[in-house]
Amino acid sequence: MANTCTDTNLMNRSGSSQLQRVINALMPSNAKVDERDFADLILFAKKYAAYLTYYKETNVAAGDWQALMSMDISVTLASISKIPVVGYTDYLKIIYNNIKNGVDETERKKHFKTIYDFIYSVTIELDNYYREIPPDFEFKEYFSSTIRAKLQDPLQRLIGYYGKFITDNYIDNTAVFIPLDAPVKITLAQNFSLSQLSPAWSSGLAIPIIDLSVPAPTDISNSIYHIITHNLFNAQLDIFFKTLSNLVSQAGKFLDQTLTDFPTHTPHYALYITFLHLFKNAQNQLNLFAGKHLDFYYKDILQLKTKEAIPDSVHLVMELQKGINQHLIKQGSLFKAGKDTDGIEINYAADEETIINKATVKSMHAVFVQQNIKAGKSFETV
Repeated sequence: MANTCTDTNLMNRSGSSQLQRVINALMPSNAKVDERDFADLILFAKKYAAYLTYYKETNVAAGDWQALMSMDISVTLASISKIPVVGYTDYLKIIYNNIKNGVDETERKKHFKTIYDFIYSVTIELDNYYREIPPDFEFKEYFSSTIRAKLQDPLQRLIGYYGKFITDNYIDNTAVFIPLDAPVKITLAQNFSLSQLSPAWSSGLAIPIIDLSVPAPTDISNSIYHIITHNLFNAQLDIFFKTLSNLVSQAGKFLDQTLTDFPTHTPHYALYITFLHLFKNAQNQLNLFAGKHLDFYYKDILQLKTKEAIPDSVHLVMELQKGINQHLIKQGSLFKAGKDTDGIEINYAADEETIINKATVKSMHAVFVQQNIKAGKSFETV
């Protein structure tokens, strides 16, 4: 029996390099002794300052050091860069599951309101950070434009829905229920007002809300379930948290700027930032421990010897241009392979002289052998 091969690119595959086969989990740098970055160290100092008592000249306690370690632009940016967006979205999923698993109308209404308690609390947290950014700092303008362009509309639509849900009795605006596992300080929705936020959150124009086509208001339990599974309602939350994620990412970049090029730090905080840069040297040395421990185990305990370095090699697949029947590749011919991590050009040399021609695999055949065990005979077909 014969099979005909129709694949004309039998050798056309990219393959994989040694670097692509490296398992990061086995690298010494994957598990650092001290994994804290600048933002972590800044926020650590802010929290630790609450335990340091400030004393007057008369040796009388007068508060703590938190104010000293909080009144800097770097602290605000570090706080924004460490907002746990993934934790926030996971918490929202928990609320949704609590609603779906609610045994009755009362249970669903209770958890439904916590969506708004949570969103309003995150908004207040963001606005507090926004107020702390100096007006002449570049991130202030980015923060303001992000609020106006990306956060303003979804927030106002959610506020519009909230008023309608109260009217339709889907939400009890007097309910007080604060889950213990909330990832942010909760402000109850009934205590929230758009007017308490910075002007950037309001354009002064009413944002029309889109009808969710909710079932009959009398069927409150199913109506709430319909709302939390509605694309239009969830789209507002998606936009809100995706924008928050981008804001967190940008805050980290601006934080790096304030740690290296920001001339208006207060003297005491500039001294602390200097300490952080010096501390990084000790931290980097400490984080070499895992690699040194492996070297000691493999080289000193197991007495393993490092193999001699061998030149790297690759297999090249070549194809002739149209109009050329054959081409000679001389031994030692160089082929460019980009640059290495140090920016140095990589070249591979041909091991031997090769002539490239237009020979191709026209067809492939298989041989099928069937044995007749009883008769002690065999035959083959091609």
